[in-house]
Amino acid sequence: MKSVLASIQPKYCELIASGEKTIEVRKNKPKLDTPFKCLIYCTKAKNVYQTYWCSNLRGNYQYIDDRSHNQFDKIGNEKVIGEFVCDNIDKYSAEFVNDDCYEDIRKIDFFDDEIEELFITSNGYENPSNCELCRQSCLSFEEIKSYIFSGESGFFDFYGWHISNLRIYDTPKELSEFNLKRPPQSWQYVESEVEHNG
Repeated sequence: MKSVLASIQPKYCELIASGEKTIEVRKNKPKLDTPFKCLIYCTKAKNVYQTYWCSNLRGNYQYIDDRSHNQFDKIGNEKVIGEFVCDNIDKYSAEFVNDDCYEDIRKIDFFDDEIEELFITSNGYENPSNCELCRQSCLSFEEIKSYIFSGESGFFDFYGWHISNLRIYDTPKELSEFNLKRPPQSWQYVESEVEHNG
């Protein structure tokens, strides 16, 4: 059975594990019917002072971001720390520009072969990040723009992968356990015939 392995930065792994982040924003989506399994690969921290996954993992995850520590437990960095079931994927469309003009994000719904655009938020609002998408993805309006925007003004489609049935492994797993030598930049398909306990 095909699953997906997604590379996710340590700070977002923390937010997923805490239950705060329930939507993973991506530029594209797998050609899989939902629900499907998504493995969480915790990427390498950018510097020694970034948060590191510690050994106290089973639901009681713990991160260190304290410059007074001489040693960091990097047990979860560059490992598969858990999995979730992506039970739904929503489509969004954003108008982003390279100046101070009007910008917005809309959710795209499909009803009986008809497309309906539901307005989500706009930079014209006092707080454009105060919307359901931003709250559930733990991203600000500007962070979504920074990720999606290509640099040229226009309309951009992107997707919100819904996170459900989260499971954090007792011990993070090596990529080799999933027959992988290196992680994807974003995500890739993996075979998951073997049930991974943890």
